[in-house]
Amino acid sequence: MTKDQVQQNSINMKRITLIQKIAARGARLHKKLTGERISGIHLALDISKCNQHCQLDLEGLLKADSGSFGHDVFGIKRHLNRKTGELENLFVPRFAMPEDSIK
Repeated sequence: MTKDQVQQNSINMKRITLIQKIAARGARLHKKLTGERISGIHLALDISKCNQHCQLDLEGLLKADSGSFGHDVFGIKRHLNRKTGELENLFVPRFAMPEDSIK
């Protein structure tokens, strides 16, 4: 494995870990707000799919206050087209990265 491949694997593992933490927090927040359970796995899949088309500041999202966090996580859940991975109805997450910062 090359040095670049090792570095890319490390970045991917960090991204996966952040998405899992965001999904777990989202599931807890949803339960607190509604009294209903929501699948953390489904939230993780939605966030991951969204992140492929609309790069998110995952660290910022994880650290966000409950209002901004809920806006993004539940907005993604509500507006994500799961076939295309794109967000519909003009929804833009607060923690979306500016397009010019995406590499």
